[in-house]
Amino acid sequence: MYLLILLAIITSLQWPDRIELQPEEESLNIRSIVSCGEQFFTVDRYMKSINSFDNDGTFIKSYASPGEGPGDFDEQRGPRSISCLKSGNLMVIDATNRALEFDTEFNHIQTHVIQRTPGMINPIIQSLLFETETHYYFSVAVGYAGDHSSVLVVNRDTFVEENLLGAPMYSSHRILSRHSTYFDTSSNYFVSVNFFIGLIIPYQYQSEEYSLFKIQDQQSIEFVEKNLPEIARPPADYEAVGWLDGPVISTIAPFNGELYLIQDRYASEPLSYIDIYDYEGNRTGQIENTHQIESLTVLNGALYGYNQDDFKFFLIATP
Repeated sequence: MYLLILLAIITSLQWPDRIELQPEEESLNIRSIVSCGEQFFTVDRYMKSINSFDNDGTFIKSYASPGEGPGDFDEQRGPRSISCLKSGNLMVIDATNRALEFDTEFNHIQTHVIQRTPGMINPIIQSLLFETETHYYFSVAVGYAGDHSSVLVVNRDTFVEENLLGAPMYSSHRILSRHSTYFDTSSNYFVSVNFFIGLIIPYQYQSEEYSLFKIQDQQSIEFVEKNLPEIARPPADYEAVGWLDGPVISTIAPFNGELYLIQDRYASEPLSYIDIYDYEGNRTGQIENTHQIESLTVLNGALYGYNQDDFKFFLIATP
């Protein structure tokens, strides 16, 4: 009994039920957030800046440097995402596909420009998924309009493209081209998602095994044909999806070997629940979405939910 009480106290200290950031600017909009060391770091969509906060949510500092030089962000679109490296430094991806490295005081260390390999498709880098001793793995949108999402493997010494992993999610309708790829560190799964039709493709990159399922009707689709690594074709009713009604999935987060997702307007009760799925497409649980959150993220090893125009993060799940 005492052990259970002690574990509950330790958990509450390590992962508070609520984290509230206190931004310096009222216009702060969270495009990307990461925990690194004893601080939180965000990308501000509107201010085109990166910001730091202590573990209590108190604002520390902001950095914005529009331009084209080392340490500068694209003047028109600003930074796109921020990640914490194993070294303890930060990697910021800007809208021109540059990877800028900073320390946690926002001192610029170096700027990487990805060297394209002849014959490979020009990617639009979204974020750093994870790193090894030899390579960086980036989530990228690829194609004419960023119309499918994959994983770009880049040599960390030369910053040359070496491989493109994952199942491409082709779309014949540009308005429906909203895809992204995530990585589950606990199970080594890449998860590619088409938000508008609820199509999800988990890919275990070590075993190179794929699966596919569709959230909209909550029915698992049979394992796709053997040529899935070359192309994953959307279901026959793809064009029938009413894009004016909004996407099927609002957000998704791989966590502890499962997928946590929030359905959007196609759900009977939009934003009312957080559904939990395994990688075969079976729904294994459901949590009431008490705070009507629209986004999910992992902070300090735990899963939190938030809204991009709000600064409150609510604990969803712990390891």
